[in-house]
Amino acid sequence: MNRDSRFTVRLNKAFLIYIFVIALPFSWASFAIGSVYRAVTLLLFMLFLIESRFIVIYSEEKRGLLLSWILYLGYSMATFIWAVDGQAAITNSMSLVLLSFIVVAFFSTELTFNESNIVDYCWIIAGIVCIVLYVFGDKTSVGEYGSRTSMIIMGTATDPNEFASIFIVPLSLVLFNLLNKKGSRFLQITFMIIAIYCVLMSGSRGALLAVVVALCFTLVQSGKVDTKSILIILLVGILMLILVIRYVIPMIPDDVLTRMSLKALLKDGGSGRGDLWTDALRKIWSGSPFRMIFGYGQYGLTVGTKDISQTMHNQFIQQLTNYGIVGLVLYIILVYKSCKAIKIYCPKYMGAFCGMMFMSLTITMSVAYKLLWILLLMPATMSKEGAREMIKDGE
Repeated sequence: MNRDSRFTVRLNKAFLIYIFVIALPFSWASFAIGSVYRAVTLLLFMLFLIESRFIVIYSEEKRGLLLSWILYLGYSMATFIWAVDGQAAITNSMSLVLLSFIVVAFFSTELTFNESNIVDYCWIIAGIVCIVLYVFGDKTSVGEYGSRTSMIIMGTATDPNEFASIFIVPLSLVLFNLLNKKGSRFLQITFMIIAIYCVLMSGSRGALLAVVVALCFTLVQSGKVDTKSILIILLVGILMLILVIRYVIPMIPDDVLTRMSLKALLKDGGSGRGDLWTDALRKIWSGSPFRMIFGYGQYGLTVGTKDISQTMHNQFIQQLTNYGIVGLVLYIILVYKSCKAIKIYCPKYMGAFCGMMFMSLTITMSVAYKLLWILLLMPATMSKEGAREMIKDGE
């Protein structure tokens, strides 16, 4: 049904989108009956169904993007039929069903310009929540670098790479606001410094580089590249660098700084990732044609010569091993369609998208990793009118 239909009673569906974003830090948390974010998703989807009277609507102009989601999710769910690890594949398919609920809610919601701005702040709030939980809450040590730490949320220790990557989107949005002189510069610079501190303390090299990529693309996307702006950005950058060197770096333990060095990266081969990637591609190429085309199912392929793993630590290789060439192509189409839609409907997220894509080259972003999927869904909620207002507001 087209979005031209009108409801007589309207619960502000934008509120549901706000909660989906703000609740992202709790995608790692679990309680007695399972994942907190799963419970949030089910609750919000039920509210959505009640508000919409079980009528699903969508924008005709986003039909291509929606179709790419349907094809990817539908095929991924179906792979449990021939999966090597049936239990893992069924569990993954159930998670894909939950993601489908989120997709329906996002595509059925069109935000106004003001509502889309609130969503931006929801991402920043999610980053602030993680900062508070990390700085003032419990932390867990990670790996051989004893000072490397990650957040514990509701008793659940988070993967340091996943935890650090939550700052990719908030940092790029804060920089966008800084460039457009929106909000308090002091508070925004303070947030950026503390967020970078958290990324450094996680010891995640991939997240640090992804943040740099996101900020650089945000700078280019903003269009603020005239001579005056470059000078202002340079001065702000120098100020931040001085503050980081003076106050942040001394707070980072030596062993964590050692891990972040190029020498350590070359020595450990990206924590053994190169070995996993090479072995995964070798086994796929030398395996059966059926598995090459349709995949092994969720975590169905074990790789590695030193460290053994079913996790490829690379989203694209993971898609290939899980879902085969067919699944990889469908995922690439989804990413491509999302990229085009972000450029049209919410260009301010382009830097975050590029940063997240870079991060996906170093970790597996399963359905449980909600950051990627919620980011890819952002253009589903945006309108061209809102995008035009954003560009006008930036000028």
